[in-house]
Amino acid sequence: MLAAIALSSCGAPWERVKDSEDVDELRRFIQEHPRDPSTVEARNRVALLEYRAAVASGSRYAFNIFLERYPDSPYSLRIKRRVDELDFEQAVKAGSSHSLGLYLRQHPRGRHVVEVQRRLDEQNCAAMSRQDDPRRIRSFLSAHPETGCKAELEQRIKRLHFERVRQSGDVAEAWDFIRAHPGDPLVREVEQLLLGRQVAALRDGARFEQAESLIRERAPAGELASMIDSVRSAQQAWQRAGFEPVGTESKPVRDLYARLARATRTLRATVSDVPASAELPGDPRERWLLADKLMLAPDEQSADLLLLLCGDAFVEVRHRAHRALDRVIDSIGPVRAGNWLGEKRARLAGTARADVLLLRLALVLELAGDAAMALHQIERLLTEAEVPDVFAMFLAFELRRKLAQQREAASMARRFSEAAVGFADRRIEAWESLKDSQQGWLTFRQLFGLLSLWQALLDVFQREELSACKDSLGDWLELSRKNHRRVRRWFEDEELRWSLNHEGYARCAEPERGRAQAGAAERERISALVLLALTASERAAPTLRWTVCCHASQDLRAIAASLGVMIDTLRALEPMPHLAAL
Repeated sequence: MLAAIALSSCGAPWERVKDSEDVDELRRFIQEHPRDPSTVEARNRVALLEYRAAVASGSRYAFNIFLERYPDSPYSLRIKRRVDELDFEQAVKAGSSHSLGLYLRQHPRGRHVVEVQRRLDEQNCAAMSRQDDPRRIRSFLSAHPETGCKAELEQRIKRLHFERVRQSGDVAEAWDFIRAHPGDPLVREVEQLLLGRQVAALRDGARFEQAESLIRERAPAGELASMIDSVRSAQQAWQRAGFEPVGTESKPVRDLYARLARATRTLRATVSDVPASAELPGDPRERWLLADKLMLAPDEQSADLLLLLCGDAFVEVRHRAHRALDRVIDSIGPVRAGNWLGEKRARLAGTARADVLLLRLALVLELAGDAAMALHQIERLLTEAEVPDVFAMFLAFELRRKLAQQREAASMARRFSEAAVGFADRRIEAWESLKDSQQGWLTFRQLFGLLSLWQALLDVFQREELSACKDSLGDWLELSRKNHRRVRRWFEDEELRWSLNHEGYARCAEPERGRAQAGAAERERISALVLLALTASERAAPTLRWTVCCHASQDLRAIAASLGVMIDTLRALEPMPHLAAL
């Protein structure tokens, strides 16, 4: 009896508050009776009451407070669902990409994630569909590769790219479009745009036969006749500007015409035709001299042959051909150069896998201004080569300098030097068995090229361009200079002996015959240019404009451009009587 009374008295406090709606009263019970088994039930009662209060308030704040206090409560899942619903409603009501994105960040596994992602994707797609910057659209697609409007945005990028090409007429942009969208119907329009610009450039450069041949090869049937007529009209105007006398003028005028005609012929004269690859001379020296000559024949055919010579077995031929190709590309103007580079890049990209083709692709990329991709191809070539290619190493060195990678350039210079020493020593060691051979002289041709390339590399350090990096790689530079001097002395001594014992042998550094005549011809062209400029005549203008844009000599182009101001000034003056008839 007494035990029952005791148990009844212990449970009495809980019995009094177990149905209470007062949270404070329940908390007091928990504090005053911490050991009472009913405290667990009391805590659950408090959680229930606070859950009901949070739901009744419907506020985000109340929900957050409940979740902080009772993260493990059976009611927390319900509260999280209510928070999810509340945040979803607010995000939809606000309707902004920020509010929708906020929902996704706060509820990455929320019940409405799919719907919010759909709404956000629609908003982003609508914004991107109005975007005129292809780079921002590409950035969006990169960040959202699964977007539902991917195909539409890719079409917009293509259309924007096409419009930019059409408005600017930029040749490099046009070739970028062709590479990016092979087989697309718009490519045909871009190709026709390129054709028009190329024909115009050939026409301005007085390459009339080449322009007409290109038209017949690529022009649409409906435009063929009009394009050919345009070229032939320009050709006739070019011929009329030759100052050939017609026989009805007075003697002073005829004499002046004769002088101007000679000056025009002198200025327009070009070097002899570019030989076919099958006609290349067997002596490497003749091939590198040919590369020098081709600098004075700025044409696509010259560029083709020079690119071929860039893969020659002899280093000096490669070196000079590379230098000449750079000059030719600069001389033929941006439109023709851009088309030549674009066509070569497209062709080589599909075939260049190793060796000389990979080298040619790298050179084309370099000339097109893509030094980083050119370096990538050269490094592929160096990685795959069984024997170090000193010319490829030199190109990698130059490209790294161009990309401001000074330490890497210095490291490549050290590698080049090590390879150059090995290259030279192998040939010097083999000389005893070659010096009595009919082919011994080829050793001099190869070593001459190596020494030339080696000296060009050392000159960079002589100018202190890479002084910050050279000391961090050991004493290789001084050793390289020492070895260069050693190989050069051996080369000069042995080549001298060979030349004394072999009549008719042309030493590598011996200047080409006719150098003096070439200098005289250059002076004659300058005199012709000045004479034509002084006439201030419209008939001289085509030849003068052609000289500025397209003459093979960079010096003459510069002189002609500077004379343009003089020409305009003279035209503003009262012409002299004997020039009035011109």
